[in-house]
Amino acid sequence: MVESQEGEAKGNIEIFEFFLADAMKREYIEHYSNSLGKQMHMCIYGHAGVPLLGFPTQDSNCHNYEDFGIIYHLSDFIEQGRIQIVTVDSVDEESWSCENGIPSWRSARQEQYHNYIIEEVYPILMQKNTSNMLPIVTGPSLGANQAAITFLRRPELFSGLIALSGVYNSDYFFHGWCDENLYKNSPERFLENMPADHPYIRIYNQKKIVFCVGQGAWEYDGAQTLRNLKRIFDEKKINAWCDFWGSDVSHDWYWWFIQLRYFIPILLEDQG
Repeated sequence: MVESQEGEAKGNIEIFEFFLADAMKREYIEHYSNSLGKQMHMCIYGHAGVPLLGFPTQDSNCHNYEDFGIIYHLSDFIEQGRIQIVTVDSVDEESWSCENGIPSWRSARQEQYHNYIIEEVYPILMQKNTSNMLPIVTGPSLGANQAAITFLRRPELFSGLIALSGVYNSDYFFHGWCDENLYKNSPERFLENMPADHPYIRIYNQKKIVFCVGQGAWEYDGAQTLRNLKRIFDEKKINAWCDFWGSDVSHDWYWWFIQLRYFIPILLEDQG
């Protein structure tokens, strides 16, 4: 089944619905983002359940989870109505990955992307979902960084976080440069300076926060930054679960499938 909703290009949403496999509803949304000044896209998988906002890997788009098998490997959760996965495009090529770009423009673009997620994606997600439950936010690799930024900056909007194999220090992408926009999008920086009595700490401790990384191939930088985040969490008395898997666990989709299947049921335990 295919449905479309017509209208003017800007400020309008085009929706296409069809079914994956036998029981899975899939919805593709194209809409103009005022925050970013361009067309953006979302995919929604499933008909019910706790919403799971999924960020793609570096430089990827909303089809990332489907293309690399995440949707297939979580299809039982989706088809049973336990979760509804919402995936988004990235603009990494204009921000984190744009090594030859002007740093202040790149950091401003990332801030615009954060605003896009909160002001434009989040309302669509909440409108489309029927569970009346706050979303879990997740992502692998650079998507983990985006998930962490989103959750840690606006924890009142989400029920939990699953960040897999991320690098949470902006120096890896900006080589020590920083301005106000980049500071707000650098978890290691803003958490380090968060006052012990900041109201977000109480909110964090009402949620379920999971950071996971392997210690195998291509996971060294992620493990290093997560060790530093763990130190900060411990100092601030933030109850985050920082899980370091073994030396056989590499920076790879195979392990992200396994980790999501392991952590999702834990985050769903208190969801009614």
